[in-house]
Amino acid sequence: MTFVTTRFSAYRPIKVVAMATYAAWMVFLPGCVGPSARRPQFSDSESYRPRTGILYYPVGRCQDRTISRPMPDYRGWTNERMARDLRRIHAAEIDFVVTVIELDQLNDFYLQRLAEFVDIGHHLGPEAPKIAFCLLSFQQKYDQRKMLMFLEWMIDSGQVEQDGYFRLGGKPLVILGPGMEPYNERHPAFSFRRAFSATSEWAWGGNGEFPWSAVTGRSPEQAFVRAGRALVRGNRPGYHWDIPRHRGRTLRNGLWDAAGKRAAIILISSWNDFSSGDFVEPNDLDQERLYRVLQREIPRLPSPQ
Repeated sequence: MTFVTTRFSAYRPIKVVAMATYAAWMVFLPGCVGPSARRPQFSDSESYRPRTGILYYPVGRCQDRTISRPMPDYRGWTNERMARDLRRIHAAEIDFVVTVIELDQLNDFYLQRLAEFVDIGHHLGPEAPKIAFCLLSFQQKYDQRKMLMFLEWMIDSGQVEQDGYFRLGGKPLVILGPGMEPYNERHPAFSFRRAFSATSEWAWGGNGEFPWSAVTGRSPEQAFVRAGRALVRGNRPGYHWDIPRHRGRTLRNGLWDAAGKRAAIILISSWNDFSSGDFVEPNDLDQERLYRVLQREIPRLPSPQ
C-alpha cells in the first residue's frame, strides 16, 4: 500500500483512493486475494491429472541480488547447488524443471554442465523431476547456429535418449523463445513449443495454436502461475511490486486458478528469477514461505498417472 498511497498523495481523500485502488487489485491483479480465490474441488471419478513444472535459471537472472538473495547464497552453477535445487524441487512434488538456456552464452562447458544437471536428477531416483529446456536469446536477432548446436549436441551425445527428460508425445520438450523458429516443427527427436510473448517467454501456445481462452471452451494445455513480480523504478534506485507476493497468496491463488481451469500442465514462474522478484527458492526476503506453499498445495492436486 505504500506505493499506492505515495502515487496518489496529491488526491483527496487519500483513504478513498487507496481503498478503490486496492479493490481494483482484488478484481484484476492475478493471484490477489479476493472472493474468487477458492481451492478447487476434485471428485474421485474425475480424470483430471495435471503435471506441474517450474522455470529454472542456471545463470543470469538467478544471480541478481537487488531484491533478495537465496539461502544459502551462490554464484556459480556447482554440482552442490544442482543437487540441492533438485532435491528441494523434488520435495515439493513438482514433475519437471524447465531449464533456461541463454543461447548467447552457450559453449561446450555450458553443455557439460547441462549434462551433469540431468545426470544428478537421474540419480535422485525415478520420481525425481524431469528436465525440459527453454531456449532464449537476449540479442536483437538470435544466432540460429547456437540453437542448432544445442539440438545437435542432444542427438549426437545420446542425451535425447536419456531417461531424465520431460517428454510430450514421447519426445523431450524444448520451448523456443520469442522470435525463434524450429528448422523442423515435426522433428522426430524433439517436441517443440513456441513462446508467444516476451514477458512470459516460456508460456507456450499449444502446437502453434492460439492459447486457450473462454472462447474455445477447451481446457488449456498449460497455465502460467507467478509468485510475484517487481519492477525497477527507471533511473531511480529501488523497485516496486507490480504483482505483490502477498506472503505466498499470489502463488497459492494462481495454483488454485490453474487447477480450477483443469490445465493439463501447470507452469510455475519461477524457482529463482531474483531479477524480477518472481521466485520461490528459500531466500532472505520471506524465507521458506513460498516454498512451503508449493509443498502444501502441489500434493493436493490430483496425482498424474
